[in-house]
Amino acid sequence: MNEFFKRLGVKPSMEVPVSAAQGDNIAVRSHNMPWYSGPTVLEALDMFKKSPAPTQKVLRFPIQDIYERGENRIAAGRIESGILRKGDRLRFVPGDQVRTVREIRQYLRDDMPSAEAGECIGVVFDSDGLRRGQVGCPAADKLAMTRRLGASVFWLAPQPLETADARRMTLKCATQEIPCRVAAIRERLDSSTLEQLDPAVGRLEETEVGDMVLETDEPVVVESFYDVPELGRFVLVRGHDVVAGGIVTSSRA
Repeated sequence: MNEFFKRLGVKPSMEVPVSAAQGDNIAVRSHNMPWYSGPTVLEALDMFKKSPAPTQKVLRFPIQDIYERGENRIAAGRIESGILRKGDRLRFVPGDQVRTVREIRQYLRDDMPSAEAGECIGVVFDSDGLRRGQVGCPAADKLAMTRRLGASVFWLAPQPLETADARRMTLKCATQEIPCRVAAIRERLDSSTLEQLDPAVGRLEETEVGDMVLETDEPVVVESFYDVPELGRFVLVRGHDVVAGGIVTSSRA
């Protein structure tokens, strides 16, 4: 299990030997395991700290669409993390455009002073030129773009994924839709047995997990799932079919 977690970039906080049938080390320390002096399961759970709330993270605002209402062009989308306030200056990538928030709106709610992670809103900026797929962040934030990313991918389709296949897939992350290909499969894993398979075959079968490098046709805005999950989750689409789901393990590969 530790080897499996290591490949996913996960490090267990602790390991607790238990017997669920006997109740050993679940709520009460076991007399049958005198060699173990660590916490029980309940004590271990009490030691965990909550992850920061999405509102405490840096602002990420992917644009879903642009709507015209009278003289205004409204950028609609869902705040994935952070808090957006009137007067904030945002930088949008790709494109590196900086805009100031003039108004924040919701259905039947105009001119809101602020909005936070999880809220779907419309924003009027001080100038136009924005488009679907761009991601807004604080103007001073150096949110980067990439065309090569490391990912852990769970393959769903009956037809195997072949690195030699020249057909493009579409990577969908937040509101971004970018053609991509598999540049390399670094590891393969049987999801049922956790058996490590030979990656040299350059193929991923149905229900297998692959640690791979994806290469996009255009720059894409992603972040490690472990840092900003909202920009670290994606699906791969071929035609009209979702063929894989994955997480970004590195925004540089």
